[in-house]
Amino acid sequence: MQRVRITATTPDGRDPDVVVWYRGQPIAVGDTASNESITVDLGAGTYLLETYECGNGDCGGSPGAYDITITVTPF
Repeated sequence: MQRVRITATTPDGRDPDVVVWYRGQPIAVGDTASNESITVDLGAGTYLLETYECGNGDCGGSPGAYDITITVTPF
């Protein structure tokens, strides 16, 4: 297992959300009302990292094109 921290930030104070998927199931979700920082233990395998601005999801806000910076840091 490898513990990692995943952060999602926007330069303009938007609300990025993060979902980590493994074998078709969400295993970690970051959906607070600000930039995200989640910690997850990952084993060997292939994972999908889904990131979107809340306004483009189903949680309200203004839809549009927004820059989101993703950082994955092992520790």
